[in-house]
Amino acid sequence: MDSYYHKTSAEIARELKELLDAPSAPQQSQGDSVKFVPRRQFCGHYPEENCGCGSLGANSAGELWPKPVEPTQAIPRNGAMRTFETGATRNTDEGKYDFEGFFSPLVLERRAAYMHKHRLQADGNLRASDNWQFGIPLTAYMKSAYRHFHEWWKAHRGTATAPHRTAEDLEESICSLMFNCEGYLHELLKEKHAKLPDSR
Repeated sequence: MDSYYHKTSAEIARELKELLDAPSAPQQSQGDSVKFVPRRQFCGHYPEENCGCGSLGANSAGELWPKPVEPTQAIPRNGAMRTFETGATRNTDEGKYDFEGFFSPLVLERRAAYMHKHRLQADGNLRASDNWQFGIPLTAYMKSAYRHFHEWWKAHRGTATAPHRTAEDLEESICSLMFNCEGYLHELLKEKHAKLPDSR
């Protein structure tokens, strides 16, 4: 049995005080120098290696527990790196998709409003937000897209007729066209990926 179970409370308190008064455990900094960080308070549970509270303590051999993790050897990577003003580094984003720059949050939000509005079906039920992804024939997408493109085209020419004359109507026509284009492309990509070999 661990010797800690046979120590008096005074002995335990004295040993804890000695450990707490000892120099702080070193931690590797970002540079070549080493800085020191304060230790966490001991929980007082014995033996420490069987304690699950996560507090820093010492085992029966007087070693810090949990033991400090040694820094692992960094895996070398080829290519350019970015160094920020803070000193942090990161791989370059060259050649990666810039989703933040490619898309407009204003357009995305307006499309979401359009999609949410049209979740209400003619029968009064509310369809799931991803209902369209279950599969709609390409012909249905094409016919609907052509109608909404025609509405957009007429508004652009200044020849729109009721009920497609307002700015709100124009936004609806564009969102409708975008939905049909996305749905059509979604079906094409589904078929394309279904033909790819399973990599599992």
